[in-house]
Amino acid sequence: MPRPLGTELTINRNTGANWASPAWTRVRGIQDAKLNIQPAGMVKSSDRSVAVDTEIPARFKVEVEATAFWNGGAGLTALRAAFLNGTPIELAVLYGAAATGKKGVRAEWAVTQFPLEFPLGDNQKIAIKLQPHADYANEPLFYTDATSSAGTAETISTKKVGATASVSVSDGTPIGAAMDIKLGLQPGALIDSSDRDTVFDVVKPTRFKFEPEFSFLWNPSNTQLMAIYTAATTNAPIELFILDGAHATTGSWGVHSDWAINGFPVDAKLKDGQLVTVKLSPHGDGTTPPAFFTVP
Repeated sequence: MPRPLGTELTINRNTGANWASPAWTRVRGIQDAKLNIQPAGMVKSSDRSVAVDTEIPARFKVEVEATAFWNGGAGLTALRAAFLNGTPIELAVLYGAAATGKKGVRAEWAVTQFPLEFPLGDNQKIAIKLQPHADYANEPLFYTDATSSAGTAETISTKKVGATASVSVSDGTPIGAAMDIKLGLQPGALIDSSDRDTVFDVVKPTRFKFEPEFSFLWNPSNTQLMAIYTAATTNAPIELFILDGAHATTGSWGVHSDWAINGFPVDAKLKDGQLVTVKLSPHGDGTTPPAFFTVP
């Protein structure tokens, strides 16, 4: 029989009326995907009956990791909303396109990782991680698809390129010298909420952790870069926007805060410029609190 290709593993949203009547819509933009199923624990069961150590698997731990091209489409936007709100999102991860008989894992998932990368010469990239959410209404399960109706396919959305992302100062002026930009987004903590109500380990995300960074070639005549250097050498906060588009473009999304400079390393290779990669953390003494931001 033919062996399925990697591209045939799918992540699907339920766009149907409810849990009992699913209509699966495949999330567009997914590249590599991993569905990891393993025991949540291995109970040591060795005794005198055999001369070999034995173990008994207990419960289940399932996780999904996927990379995607950020496109602002309905599926990835729904995953982003679940991450921002800390709420469950119902998905079926299947070993093929949704169809009666296809197997996989169905759950109300927590999006526990949603970092974006904006490389200067490539597409905007996301690394997504999913774990079963503790606040589920329907228990996670190993699933055999019994689709009641097909979901409406997502409209194709234009993939965003890294060069359109921006780092901007307080008045929205972009830092033109910025090269590669990364917007690290993850929960500040995950509460292990596993209990006896389900055989699957479940988690609940709390708070947020922002870890942006961007690189530039050092130029002391650039006043914007000098402001970053001053913040780095005085431990003072600096207000910046890190967005997936221009600050002047309605709908551009990202984070806004007064930031602490987490270091000002200069990589000065013999045959290259002086490359600085600045890492940022929300500043504890800032007057602009860290927040997600959408250009109105």
